[in-house]
Amino acid sequence: MNLRWRLADEDVLPQLVGPVPEGLGPSMSMLLANLVEASVTGRIVGCTLSRLVPARRYTDLRHDPVREAIDLLVDRGLLGLHLGSEAARKCSRLWITPELCSRLVALGECRLVYRPVMEEIVRKNAKGRILDYRDTNDRRSMRNRLRRLNALLARTTLSLSPGHQVPPWQQKVLQTNKSMYRVFNRSRWNLGGRFFGGGWQGLPSADRKHLLIDGQPTVELDYKNNHVRMLYHRAGVDPVGDIYEIPGRPGLRQLGKAIILVALNAPDRKQAIGAVRNEVRQDPQLSDRVKAVREQTGMTLPQLYDEFLARHEPIAQYFGSGIGLHCQFLDSQIMDKILTHFTDLGIPALSMHDSLIVQHQYEQELRAQMLSAWTEKFGFPIPIEKK
Repeated sequence: MNLRWRLADEDVLPQLVGPVPEGLGPSMSMLLANLVEASVTGRIVGCTLSRLVPARRYTDLRHDPVREAIDLLVDRGLLGLHLGSEAARKCSRLWITPELCSRLVALGECRLVYRPVMEEIVRKNAKGRILDYRDTNDRRSMRNRLRRLNALLARTTLSLSPGHQVPPWQQKVLQTNKSMYRVFNRSRWNLGGRFFGGGWQGLPSADRKHLLIDGQPTVELDYKNNHVRMLYHRAGVDPVGDIYEIPGRPGLRQLGKAIILVALNAPDRKQAIGAVRNEVRQDPQLSDRVKAVREQTGMTLPQLYDEFLARHEPIAQYFGSGIGLHCQFLDSQIMDKILTHFTDLGIPALSMHDSLIVQHQYEQELRAQMLSAWTEKFGFPIPIEKK
């Protein structure tokens, strides 16, 4: 459940839900906006009923009124509720009932607004729960940089090339979700830290090619194999060749990519191999290739896993270490530096975690800044590709 959604016109609440008890208006507005947005996008609204609202720095809503609003809508037959289980790590699910749906249809267009973030720096624990924290000079400085970036993005118009069609809800999200925030994970300030909140981040790659900034065409530049190269560079080695190729195993590059990315994020070998096995099952072509190798050589998936990782001996210490979130922190520092540079110039730049989007005219400036920021931090250059 996204606490930033609201109904654009809260005066329609009585028409939709009947009398609204005093103090429940904002909670009702947030709930209905989430339900409407989810019904349009085909999503389900999920929440943990025991922890509906995080710390005060993140929202002006409070737990009790939100829970009371949910119970009231359920009692009036306007909201469906399936209770989850914290023990089983399953959240509760909410949905619009036919009665509320008919009222929405009778009302006509129900406009939504997406509020700017109240807090630009988010800290979560290992279970994803949002935590409070103490401010420091570094965090205040980080917040100020984010606010300057968000002020620039608020003045920026994002759209898609004329004639390029995406679902209406996606167009709306692109135009309204322009307020960025950073998320740090597992209660630590050196894990995660990536930038979230941009509507463009949910666009498929094919659609992003049609993205316009202030009516001008854009380009997206991407760091190639950034996490793997990052670890190699920290080890003082510049890798050569295709990092994902499995020598002597043609056609298994996709498997190599899955193996190394999973190995850097999984906490141990057993979980890594299980995650790779799931990747293989979901890709019929890759599954057929892995079966063919097993029939020809007798090698199992775990053996392929070990053979491939043996090729990457300089960074072997990181496999099964769960270092992926620390890699995200390092790439978020680079992203912060580049975004600050363009914000200082008054040029909108859009973060895609390990790639950035700018107007075409700034392609060379972006390429230069990406290369400079990386080389300064890791001591080696990195290939930068146009997506």
